[in-house]
Amino acid sequence: MITDSGKSSGYVSGKGAFIRALAFLAGMLFLVLSGLAAVIENPSCITSDLGALLPDSGVSDDHCFTGRIAREIVIMARADSSSAISRETPFGTIPDILSRYPEIIADDTAVLDSTGSYIFAHRYLYPPYFNNENDLRDAVFEAVYSPIGGLTDPEFQKDPFLIMRHFAGIPAGNFTQDASGFLRTERNGEIHYLLTGRIASGASLSQERGERLLAELFEERDRLRHRGVRLSFVSPFFYQVRATGNSVSDMTRIGGFSVAVLALVFIVIFRGLRELLETLLFLALFLGGGVAAVILILGHVHVITLGMGAALVGICADYLIHSLMFRRCGDSAAGRKLAGALMLSGATSIAAYLIMTLTSLLVLRELALLAAVSLSLALMTAILVVIPFRSRRSLAFPARKESPRIRFSMFSESAVPGFRRGAFGGAALLIGAGLWAASGIVPDDRVSMMQEQDAVLSGMDRDIRETLFSSEKTFWYLVTGQDREEAIRECEELRDYLPSGLRKAVYFPCDAVPSLKTSRDSLRRYREALPALAAAYDSAGLPLDELPEIPESAKLVKEEIPDSISWMISETAVLLRTGGAPEIQEALREALLSWGNVKLLDKQAQWNNAFRNFRVQLTGVLAGAFLTALAVLVLVMRKRVFSGFLLPVLGGLSGGILGAVFLSGGYFGLFSVMALFMILGLGADYCIFMFSASAGDFQARWRALLASWLTTEAAFGALAFSETRVLASFGCMLAPGLLAVFVLAAVLNFPERRPDFSDSSRDGSGG
Repeated sequence: MITDSGKSSGYVSGKGAFIRALAFLAGMLFLVLSGLAAVIENPSCITSDLGALLPDSGVSDDHCFTGRIAREIVIMARADSSSAISRETPFGTIPDILSRYPEIIADDTAVLDSTGSYIFAHRYLYPPYFNNENDLRDAVFEAVYSPIGGLTDPEFQKDPFLIMRHFAGIPAGNFTQDASGFLRTERNGEIHYLLTGRIASGASLSQERGERLLAELFEERDRLRHRGVRLSFVSPFFYQVRATGNSVSDMTRIGGFSVAVLALVFIVIFRGLRELLETLLFLALFLGGGVAAVILILGHVHVITLGMGAALVGICADYLIHSLMFRRCGDSAAGRKLAGALMLSGATSIAAYLIMTLTSLLVLRELALLAAVSLSLALMTAILVVIPFRSRRSLAFPARKESPRIRFSMFSESAVPGFRRGAFGGAALLIGAGLWAASGIVPDDRVSMMQEQDAVLSGMDRDIRETLFSSEKTFWYLVTGQDREEAIRECEELRDYLPSGLRKAVYFPCDAVPSLKTSRDSLRRYREALPALAAAYDSAGLPLDELPEIPESAKLVKEEIPDSISWMISETAVLLRTGGAPEIQEALREALLSWGNVKLLDKQAQWNNAFRNFRVQLTGVLAGAFLTALAVLVLVMRKRVFSGFLLPVLGGLSGGILGAVFLSGGYFGLFSVMALFMILGLGADYCIFMFSASAGDFQARWRALLASWLTTEAAFGALAFSETRVLASFGCMLAPGLLAVFVLAAVLNFPERRPDFSDSSRDGSGG
């Protein structure tokens, strides 16, 4: 039991140490406040965008269209034909809800009208729907004599070719605009209404506003369901909001649990709240400084980085616990020895993290910087702020009569050889089991594992895709060219090349934005058809007073193209969206990819391939870090490096692999390798602290290391309960791995001479 042997509450230190400590604390506080100011000025610097995890490949067609697709919002309302949906506004208050978010452009009546106005203004640039005079005559007669959709006076005056009739529904497949102003279709006895939109280019919704928007949409969905209307909505942005919310929840839970365990451990060890409050304050500064450094240097930080960075609470606390234990029960010689161990341990851990900067995965580089800065601040605080200010109110380990309860076998000199033999055998079995488990692991590099699968959003996504594309999955293709005109021309040639059965499963933007060559041909054909048009109306008894005026020029002003069309066209590429049954999709894939200037825009597959490459890179870096640590510790531990470092660390790594197999369902990916990275770094720390302990200071070092392990284990163990699969796997590997490396490091690095717990030189009064 630890008791308070002093009555004074002051600290022992010199003036120079005080000035150095004050300057360091001021600099750390300035860093934290600078990062806070950056977040206040630009809240979007904390991002949850999955694309931000990948290396920046610059501006490209892939990057351009992936960003545009990620901004798309689709809302669908459906009900039986007899439902109230056919008699009133189909989306309830959804248009009003969207109007409260200026960042969102909804394709409402005004947007649809602007699209129609654009098409009408350029109607003569589109290829004629008729092939000869008879086709034109039939179209005129059908319009004039139709009892339902008869010829209107505006059509007769402004669009006698009836071009606009043949463009109805182009922006949304088989949907047409009805009297409500929304796009409408009937399918399988149900009426479907469609409302599309997107987050405006250059605009962004904050996490708070995104969560509020989702809450309002779900509330309206529940209200409409009671009236027989089934509302579905989907957007990559909605998945992003949910993922960010889960990550924040994880961070809150993990951080709260870590702080609770930390508080309990400190109260038990230090018998008071002073050290606990100091530690909590310092931890906030360490992590705040790390996040601030990432934001100030890189300009952003990902929520996945913050989620994993929350585990640094336990790591940073290690240095504080060791230094606080010294402050209460150490002397000057022990302080110098502890500072050396801290420097060696900190350098090893920071070097292990910094090696992650050799990878091209942004989130790992962010985490490397966050960890390096946070651990450096913790290390410098321990050396400059805590150790120099030794407390007069010290902890003592008083002599007491030994009893069977006090003579714990680990501290018994006669039990040490037996424990070591058992540890050697246990380590060998653990390493063997780890090798066996590793041989059966199949790496999973799917990027989807980084986000929780939201069953409700996924279900609505399937419903919308089934209605729009008759398929649960939509594929995107890019038609490329040297410039915009060539890309559009390639799109037209591809459209004409495809069989009609496959052509119906593709939306071609070039239908709405024809190439200049097609536009010139169309103008010529309309001019040539003017006599046939006049003859057709004469035959129908409606002679034209004057023929329509066909423009002479096919020049198209790019800035005029509405956003509802232009978002699928870039300066060098055109985006195609495909749907249909699986067999149609397979035939389309073969036909489209056989075209020279077409490529599949499958960003998820690109992410998966990138993550596989990153995992391979990080595995190589892990091996390099292990060999580097081994080379350094060989110089320090010499002949004891095998039992003092190799066996504990290899045992810890094996424990982590077994955790991946038996606790995480066999999942092993990029971040699983990073978990092994952290086991290596922390294992090296434990080995160094235990190896550097002598018989004289063993009890204080042992208690500090036990407290450090408990806090770190609590922080990492809490990750196992994360709703995000990758974070849960992270915790499932770290918990058993750290347990194994701690036990093996403690037993195999036990001092040769039994510690004398009644030694008065460690009671805090001898320094």
